[in-house]
Amino acid sequence: MGSFGKDNNGFFGGIGIGGTPYGFFFDSVTQTSTPINTAIKVFVRQTQSSTSNVALSNSQVSVTQAGIYNIIITFQFENTAGSTHSASAWLQKGNGVGASAIVDNSNFLWQLNNGQHIVGVLNNTLSLAVNDYIECYYSTTNAGVTLVATGTQVTPTRPATPSVTFLINRIS
Repeated sequence: MGSFGKDNNGFFGGIGIGGTPYGFFFDSVTQTSTPINTAIKVFVRQTQSSTSNVALSNSQVSVTQAGIYNIIITFQFENTAGSTHSASAWLQKGNGVGASAIVDNSNFLWQLNNGQHIVGVLNNTLSLAVNDYIECYYSTTNAGVTLVATGTQVTPTRPATPSVTFLINRIS
């Protein structure tokens, strides 16, 4: 497997076989949580791999082929605030006409103790039409809770880790 779980054919975990639309995106920048208790867009600004049917634009992932899509987003949260705080994340769906709408049953909540790093995972399956897009938002109860990216580490040597990963693939 190559970087971020790609196999030798450039596919993430077998996704993309047979021309199935997919995209694997990430962000290597730490994202701050201000203002608190407010919806903050999750940015995913880099493409690991994708088909031409899935496009990325800062925080929006759009599709040009209708279907049922599985979405998996991972967050690397860090709490440096001195006490226990919470973070939540949810999906919003739009189609370029009007405002995006909150996706039912997509809100996930995590509690973080002081000094704690956790990996949060949001997994959902959605029906998407042509030109629909998905965005992810998060909120925290303290600015000391961030989506943290880590650089390459030594002793032992370890790879950089993104603050967010976003995987989308059409399943039907």
